[in-house]
Amino acid sequence: MPWVPGHRTGVDVYVRTGHTSISSASVKYPLCDVVVVRYSVVLSDFDYTLGDSTEGIVQCVNAGLKALGHPPSDAETVCPTVGLSLERTYVVLTGDEDDDNARRFADAFIEEADRDMAHLAHLYDGTLPFLMALKEKGIRIGIVTSKYKRRITEIFEDHGGIECLDLIIGADSVDREKPDPEGIYHAMKYFDVSSDDVVFIGDTDVDAEAAFLAGVDFIGVRTGANPHKEFSKFPYIAILDDISAVKDHLLDHM
Repeated sequence: MPWVPGHRTGVDVYVRTGHTSISSASVKYPLCDVVVVRYSVVLSDFDYTLGDSTEGIVQCVNAGLKALGHPPSDAETVCPTVGLSLERTYVVLTGDEDDDNARRFADAFIEEADRDMAHLAHLYDGTLPFLMALKEKGIRIGIVTSKYKRRITEIFEDHGGIECLDLIIGADSVDREKPDPEGIYHAMKYFDVSSDDVVFIGDTDVDAEAAFLAGVDFIGVRTGANPHKEFSKFPYIAILDDISAVKDHLLDHM
């Protein structure tokens, strides 16, 4: 089926006419199957999008909980909080809304993370091919994450791929974490681009909301703990199985 030019706020868009079935993506543009935009900047979340640091996160969460006298939590309980701020994670896990306790939890988490987080994390198999393929096309790449900037740097230095990253914006780089769009705004300013030039990739509705508030396109991946239905709260280009599928989706028609 042919690709025909389309229009979306001044950006080059190509849509495939008709309604053939696409098993790997759910696309929210009416009257077409796929929308492909020629992005110059790709921004991505880290946890459950590019990599998995569950073991380290659970270890650090439990260090924080122990410091406040709470019992430990298991991975099943902790994983849905990944992507939230540390302070919000504490509230969700304990029900305790005391700001001082939340800060103490965050401090204990960070202390533990400084020791062990980087070497307990791993990249998904498709992450390095994804990054290298984008760089070959001249696309600039940034990470916007609730992890500290130095943590992401350590992970990519340990596992490879740091040379592919043009920008890392961590929780320590902003005043307000996702879903606030501050991190995405910082990236747009750094790259000197408009919202039409950017796509943000993530695994949670927090990521989708941040993209929506920043006015950039969003692609979701199913590698996180986020139910597919949660993505429907906000606009998206596609919901794909993993970062390898995102690579194919972005590059096939560039």
